[in-house]
Amino acid sequence: VALNVPHAGMWSWLANLSQDLRYGLRLLLKEPGFTATAVLALAIAIGANVALFSVVNAVLLRPLPYPDAGKLMMVWKLRFPGGGLGASPADFLAWRSQNQSFQGMAAFVRRTLDLSGQGEPVQVEAMGVSPDFFPLLGVQPARGRLFQPEEGVLDSTRAALISNRLWRNWLHLNPDVIGSAVTLSGKLYTIVGVLPASFSFMNTPGDVFVPLILNPTGTDHSLSVLAKLRPSATREQAEAELAVIATRLRAASGDTSPFNPSVVPLATDVVSNARSLLLPLFGAVGCVLLIGCATLANLLLARATARRKEMAVRSTLGADRARLIAQILTESVLLALAGGFAGLLLTRWLLILVVALRPKGLPRIEELNIDSHVVLFSLAVSVITGVLCGLGLALRASRVSLEATLKEESSSVAGSRRQWLRGALVMSEVAASLVLLIGAGLLINSFVRLVSVYRGFRTDHLLTIQITLPAYSYPDGHRVNAFYQQVLNRLIGLPGVQSASMASDLPLARGVEHVSFSFREGSKLGADREPIGEGWDVRALYLVSPEYLSTMGTRILSGRPFTNRDNQEAAPPVVIVNRTFAQEFFSKEDPIGRRLHLGPWDLWCTIIGVSEDMKNGGLGDDQLWLSKPAFGSIYLPHALLPPFGYDPPWNMGRTMYLVARTTAEPLGVADILRRAVWSIDPNEAVAEVKTMEERVMDSVASRRLGMWPLVIFAGMALVLAAGGIYGLALWERAVRTYYRWPCGIA
Repeated sequence: VALNVPHAGMWSWLANLSQDLRYGLRLLLKEPGFTATAVLALAIAIGANVALFSVVNAVLLRPLPYPDAGKLMMVWKLRFPGGGLGASPADFLAWRSQNQSFQGMAAFVRRTLDLSGQGEPVQVEAMGVSPDFFPLLGVQPARGRLFQPEEGVLDSTRAALISNRLWRNWLHLNPDVIGSAVTLSGKLYTIVGVLPASFSFMNTPGDVFVPLILNPTGTDHSLSVLAKLRPSATREQAEAELAVIATRLRAASGDTSPFNPSVVPLATDVVSNARSLLLPLFGAVGCVLLIGCATLANLLLARATARRKEMAVRSTLGADRARLIAQILTESVLLALAGGFAGLLLTRWLLILVVALRPKGLPRIEELNIDSHVVLFSLAVSVITGVLCGLGLALRASRVSLEATLKEESSSVAGSRRQWLRGALVMSEVAASLVLLIGAGLLINSFVRLVSVYRGFRTDHLLTIQITLPAYSYPDGHRVNAFYQQVLNRLIGLPGVQSASMASDLPLARGVEHVSFSFREGSKLGADREPIGEGWDVRALYLVSPEYLSTMGTRILSGRPFTNRDNQEAAPPVVIVNRTFAQEFFSKEDPIGRRLHLGPWDLWCTIIGVSEDMKNGGLGDDQLWLSKPAFGSIYLPHALLPPFGYDPPWNMGRTMYLVARTTAEPLGVADILRRAVWSIDPNEAVAEVKTMEERVMDSVASRRLGMWPLVIFAGMALVLAAGGIYGLALWERAVRTYYRWPCGIA
């Protein structure tokens, strides 16, 4: 009998739980208005939290989709926030051959290549990778094979791997893709494999992969290095070992730089920017959950007021306090679980919306789904919400007696206390929703002011495309200029094109070329400034066609604009500077006619005009010195550059942006621009077909990504607070006629 006592207690507890569940379900079904209001409120509150957790889980918590992903590391010669300085070929070869901490090490570089040979020429994001790159990641091809070791050697057969996306969209799922040939920037490659559809690496599109040929004597630090730790090695040990190797390399080469390599988990580099964006949003969804809890607590409090007689009769008939608490908690948790299930359905819809929108700046977006961790999180939040909302009410409602309840019926004191508590809960809901609404309103106001700032050019009816001329087809600047001039001549008079021009870069871009320059010959820079003399300074340089400023809608403040005669290779070199440049270097004097010296080409130029300022960098990057509106810019006719060559690092002029002001919808003219380019060179790829308004929005993508979730959560909070208050008022009105004696069922 003693051994059977625990079993008897467990069966008794299960019987009581089953009875509480049946009774709770019956009550919830009998009160559809109350149940619907509570479930809807919890669905919004829990759904918002589960949706954000789903994103955090996919982006930050879930391991990368590679075997032993925790052992994958990035090795940087110098690490800084948001990136790092890559390795030279000599660094990489020494690290790979002399280390004992890594079981493998691979190098890769990102490239932009022109792809042609089996369809319309396109510009693709490509990566040059060492042959052991894919084995290190544990990736197997969906079709064909990976690179062989001998394919990473100079003069080997050119092989290429393509993404599943490129195979589907460009080759239209050609079953004979393996062994077929494509042309990448003028070189013939053979496709040896197709990567699986699920493969992605470091948020890079990666449509084409080619073997990386290393030059051991190369000195540029362009290599990104991927490494995999041995099972027994740690990141700290690897860093210490690489520091010793780096010291030996510096001693052998005479390098005095103090840089020691940094070893960073691959996952950290993938999600470094998203972490600072996502984690603060938990404060917003926490407010939404608090409003949902307050709504449920208020509904339960109003409902408990109507059921005080029921609790008193139960207590009088012999129900102990624990049984009353268990009954009330069971009903509260049932409501919360129903709200959590509805919240999961809402989460699924929200994730479908996020994946469809594909917000820029959010990595691993394709991995968003509802997995077991998300379900467990939803279950935990639902149970905790149900317990927290019901526990205080259960403790209070279980402390009743029939005599005290009957006395309270004729007293207004207890009723006023309950009304005060319900009023406090309503006030907390409204206050929390107002906090979110005010924050969202401030962000919206800041964003609207940001995108409305004067940028120095007109964005309406402006279409831009990017063209990169390969060196194998256009070996010198004369041919480059001839091609671009032919394109501009072809566009004149085409339907829908009002004007067209070229520029080496566009406003709001972050990759503006810089140029060192000086003033000589005793140039006087104003009474309050000393002459620069032989000193050098650096400012942004734009190579443009004569019509560029007028096409952009940028005014010439003094002097004259470029003419076609200025854009001749034999013409006297002239430049136009912006207002900030003129004010900075010439103070109140007139800069027209002054001369400046462009250092890289030893070119003397005469200033013929001053234009208004155009924003150099992104609208949301004013903290960066290059991105400030007041940053000096120099505009140089494109044809003046060829005599001075295209040797690195001044390989300017090959990549140009075609800018067209249209009389109709800009994107409707895109095909006309493409055909104009292909009529001159059918193998030339056209990329980045965007309106200028799209580029403006791209420049504030990070601000927009941080704003919209808060706006959505603030809207949810407002709906939740308003709906909860309205539902509570309706339910209280209905309950006066619905509840009878004393069990609460009519």
